[in-house]
Amino acid sequence: NQADVVIARFGEKYKQWNTAMDASAAIAMNKPTIIIRPESLIHPLKELSNKANVTVETVDQALEVLAYIYE
Repeated sequence: NQADVVIARFGEKYKQWNTAMDASAAIAMNKPTIIIRPESLIHPLKELSNKANVTVETVDQALEVLAYIYE
């Protein structure tokens, strides 16, 4: 509830159900949401990515988005 922006990071090696639930909750609360996921997870995360404000593939890209938002 207190976050200004939510960043959800997904990776190849993990089943990140908690991350998906947290990202879904943030989206439901209309929190700006950035999803970081590798290219190989485009299809499994397509519904979540479609609802997020931004989806990127690397942490550096997420930082660029944040820098753009706050500048």
